[in-house]
Amino acid sequence: MNYDDYDAGNEITHQDNTRQNKTNNKPFNARKAPQKWFKFLIFFLIITGLEILIFYPHVHQTVKESGIITLIQQHKETKAGQTNSSYQVYFYTINDTLEHYQTTPIAGVDFNHGTFMALLAGPTKEAIKNLSFSYIPEGTTLRGISIAKGITYLDVSKDILTSPDLTKAFQQLQATADTLQKGNAFTLMIEGIPYKTEK
Repeated sequence: MNYDDYDAGNEITHQDNTRQNKTNNKPFNARKAPQKWFKFLIFFLIITGLEILIFYPHVHQTVKESGIITLIQQHKETKAGQTNSSYQVYFYTINDTLEHYQTTPIAGVDFNHGTFMALLAGPTKEAIKNLSFSYIPEGTTLRGISIAKGITYLDVSKDILTSPDLTKAFQQLQATADTLQKGNAFTLMIEGIPYKTEK
């Protein structure tokens, strides 16, 4: 055998052994990092789970008592009832029964406010054509409206007191309010003072 070939062979073998040693060392060191991160992740998940179990009931009860969930639900229901994008208002027919009419929304006005503004403005063209009329006196203005905790509060000016039939005027307002939030209780206020219907 040629000495040059022998030396070259030894050199190749030495290089292969060196590469193998380096390769063997890398996985050993690389395995440690994932193991540490995995243990940290497990620890983090356990702590987070314990915090949820401990604090969730208290947080849930606090949110529930604040009424936020109820308000969100009512807001969703109100939006669902407004998908037709037109006001639904009630006027009396010549047979003295309530009939609902649709009218175009007022641009830039809150839907709830706009609905009652349209009602207080008097019968629509279609209502007049059908000889319908309103027991709500001309000049009655909207002072405010709010919907909260299953109750619709409506505040109007004292001009409504000049109605020839205040009970029927109340029914007109109540029927229109029901189009905004069906099934809600209805409270009418006249310049901030609750109006009590006759029983």
